[in-house]
Amino acid sequence: MHMPRQKEILSNWSGISLLGMFMMGTSIITMAGKDAGMDVLLALPMAAVANILLAFMYTRILTLYPGKSMMDLQEMIFGKLSKLFYLLTVWIALHVATMTLILFGEFIQVVSLPETPRYFICGFIAALAIWLVKDGLEVMGRWAGFAFPVFLLIITGVSLLSIEDIRLDTLGPFLSKGLHPLLTGTFPLIALGLAFFTEVFNHLGNSRKTFRVFLFGILLTTFSLFFVYLRNISVLGMSFTQSLYFPSYAAVGIINIGNFLQRIEVAVSVNFILVGFIRLSICLYVASKGISRLFGFQDHRAITAPVAFLVMAFTLFAFRNIVELSEWVNSTYPYYRVPFLFFLPLVTWVAGEIKARKDRRKATLPPAL
Repeated sequence: MHMPRQKEILSNWSGISLLGMFMMGTSIITMAGKDAGMDVLLALPMAAVANILLAFMYTRILTLYPGKSMMDLQEMIFGKLSKLFYLLTVWIALHVATMTLILFGEFIQVVSLPETPRYFICGFIAALAIWLVKDGLEVMGRWAGFAFPVFLLIITGVSLLSIEDIRLDTLGPFLSKGLHPLLTGTFPLIALGLAFFTEVFNHLGNSRKTFRVFLFGILLTTFSLFFVYLRNISVLGMSFTQSLYFPSYAAVGIINIGNFLQRIEVAVSVNFILVGFIRLSICLYVASKGISRLFGFQDHRAITAPVAFLVMAFTLFAFRNIVELSEWVNSTYPYYRVPFLFFLPLVTWVAGEIKARKDRRKATLPPAL
């Protein structure tokens, strides 16, 4: 039986900050869904609705047995079979961590350190994530609670500085090719990482506000991404935006106010590092928890470094460059993630509802004479 450490407590703001920064992760720099063209601006609110519906399910999983995570619930319901669920969760957490770290390395290498090997950049970022995860979820939450307002302030400030370069005539037309582009643009924006927070939000100080934390995190993410996407498209034009791997960096690089305010793209780099760092840390946290359950370790923090080294090893052969990663994300990833995003939590939820109903029925039975 897995015996957890003394439970850590997250404030609501820490939960919102962790979720918001995780969800914006790579989208803030790559513009996930941009292949939908102008319809990506409509895809964002549609994806928000889908994310909110998923949040209903994840919240219900967490409130069936307050204080229990989805892995806890799987162990209660499925017994030894729960290890299969852990294995699948670990796999997707490692995969998302690998993609995040590769994108981190590629971005920093392309925009500022072209002569530095990617594995060196990835190793430095991974070391920081190890430190944050080993310090605990409370520390991670406090760090995110401080960094998230800075992140939002940078987005707001940079967007305001872009006003002179905005061309509203670049916007539209919408739905010119029917609904198919809208749907293909919506699906990449449905956040796989929401499911990871069934291992985080069981630590919220007030479990009755779990859905509210999900909701605020999703809405803040959606509004922030909408303004970033709108800025990028209106500054660069849709065709040019679609041709870039890092359109946010390119859009902000155009800003030049006189001779005293230049190189504003550094702010975009800082923002990406902030959210990417949290995204990687959450992935390591979930993967470490899953592996500790698989092998019966008492403390997931003890294996955080080996898990990070495993992710580092994956980055060496998973995708050679940003081109391969982008092709895979566009062609395979939308379908690959469906079981982890929907079916595994759905099975857990349905089985949990059945178990909770049986437990309530037993509790109401009169004691045997």
